[in-house]
Amino acid sequence: MKAICARYMARIAVPEGARVLEVGCGNGAATKLIMQHVSPAQLVGIDPSSAFIDMAGETFAGEPRVSFAIGDATRIWSTRRKR
Repeated sequence: MKAICARYMARIAVPEGARVLEVGCGNGAATKLIMQHVSPAQLVGIDPSSAFIDMAGETFAGEPRVSFAIGDATRIWSTRRKR
């Protein structure tokens, strides 16, 4: 699975200084691949599980470009559409 994700992410081009939102970041496993292959200036990962957010935060402690928060993508979409 990592090889498939790495191959896919190697084809993603983001502009310099890009900010990335990773929805459903889980424990940060895919976050590692995103940072290696896409290399955004900033990445925020959201996940509804506080346990996963804690694990991801521990994995990326000391990496200033990466942060994590408890979040639900369906709530973001609903809030944005109501405006």
